Amino acid sequence: MIWLKLPLLLSLLFVVAGNLPTYEERLKQYENSDHRHPPPRGATLFVGSSSIERWTSLARDFQGEVVLNRGVSGSQYVDLVKNYRRIIVPYRPRQIVLYSGDNDVASGKTPAQIAASVRTLVNELHLALPDTKIFIVSVKPSIKQRARLGQIRCTNTALGELASGLPFTQFVDVHSEMLTSDSQPRPELFASDGLHMNSKGYAIWTRIIKAALHGTAPLDRGAIDKFVRKTETVAPSCEKNN
Repeated sequence: MIWLKLPLLLSLLFVVAGNLPTYEERLKQYENSDHRHPPPRGATLFVGSSSIERWTSLARDFQGEVVLNRGVSGSQYVDLVKNYRRIIVPYRPRQIVLYSGDNDVASGKTPAQIAASVRTLVNELHLALPDTKIFIVSVKPSIKQRARLGQIRCTNTALGELASGLPFTQFVDVHSEMLTSDSQPRPELFASDGLHMNSKGYAIWTRIIKAALHGTAPLDRGAIDKFVRKTETVAPSCEKNN
């Protein structure tokens, strides 16, 4: 599947050279590749930060399904808000799997700020793609961000609360199975940098996300027709209680 492999190879060339492409550079790589080798519409689109971009086994893990990887390393949810018309909408996906948050938390954004970006994003996506189901993947724990586990948990609470109130979204919890019995990141799931996952980590993601994609009910048009968009920033329950 050229539309999956070529953009990733281009990105890896930057990494080998010691440079991480900017978001704009990465977008142009994808757009140039799409122009030469147009990907299919109606795929399940995986989009977000490096945990998506580095998922090199995505097509194999979801064998028999049409999947498209458009991750951008180093990105945050705000980047998707600014660029969704270029990196999501043109593909007209049947389903969207969103993952970001690691860089958002590391940059100092609060759970409410992250949730506000996601709310804006999914609202805009629903307007552009009203028949598309959106899956919001929880922020993963990691060894590198052990000191921020409290913020990550609160962010996931915020994202879960957000998704529960939107009839076209679903929250997918990968966080819980990546923890030990004492609620610490499982070291065997991570690469040597302590942030990105190895194949064992992606195996957990594959199983949980695949179950969510296959087990979800069709969009409830009645609930969506009654839905009133909310755009205000609401503090998650975990922040209210602190």
